[in-house]
Amino acid sequence: MSYLHTYAEGEQARLQRQAELIQPLLYEGWEAIGEPSSILEIGCGVGSQLQFLRRRYPRARVVGVDRSPQQLATARQRTVQDQIELVEAQGENLPFEDGTFDFVCLYWVLEHVPDAQPILQEIERVLKPGGWVCFSEVHNPSLYLYPDCDRALEFWQAYNQLQKDLGGNPEVGVQLPFLVTRQSWRIRHFRTFSPNLHGDIVDRHRRQEIVQFWLDLLASSLDQLEANGRAHPPFAEVEAQMRRLVDEPTAVIDYQARQLLAQKPC
Repeated sequence: MSYLHTYAEGEQARLQRQAELIQPLLYEGWEAIGEPSSILEIGCGVGSQLQFLRRRYPRARVVGVDRSPQQLATARQRTVQDQIELVEAQGENLPFEDGTFDFVCLYWVLEHVPDAQPILQEIERVLKPGGWVCFSEVHNPSLYLYPDCDRALEFWQAYNQLQKDLGGNPEVGVQLPFLVTRQSWRIRHFRTFSPNLHGDIVDRHRRQEIVQFWLDLLASSLDQLEANGRAHPPFAEVEAQMRRLVDEPTAVIDYQARQLLAQKPC
């Protein structure tokens, strides 16, 4: 498993801000799940989504696994009052009995793995018959910026190329239907979502928030880009272009992350 970002304190704070921004976009169509009694998040990171899951399903057993002890240490601090179980483990080797969970979810995990199949096989094993699985994943070629932000897009190309070279898959979102069908799970929905900027968003604070989300995401790759000797535009130029979008009424940031919700046959 590759990881384009870092485990530094600043990155952990970014993950929390990201989770808070996208949280209202995540749950469309989840009524089909009902009230699961046991939930597993694979790649739980600093625990941000676990907290939202706990609030949404207050009676469920909620478990998060992550391979990073640094991330889990932060997650434990943040979820100490939330009755959430945290386990250090790889998604490819889950320490749970067969048929343990009603619901398994992953946020931005498969983009970091060279081969998703071992993780999906483990999900199949630990998921109860009739249980649900939800993937929220990237499709990085979909990013569109207007007016043209050539330096930002050049930086984005370097970001994506490094992720590929590290063994990740920045296009995995559009591959989810194939991956899920191969497991014989039934697709309930396959949809797009993202914190986008369009002309109907007129509140300046909201516009700043969306632009900052994208700047934070781009900046999260700087350490790895430099550590791997990758050429990229100066980030000050990227930032200047992106910040101009806040006050440009015709500005567009359009990105199509993908979410797939599926059910394991009974």
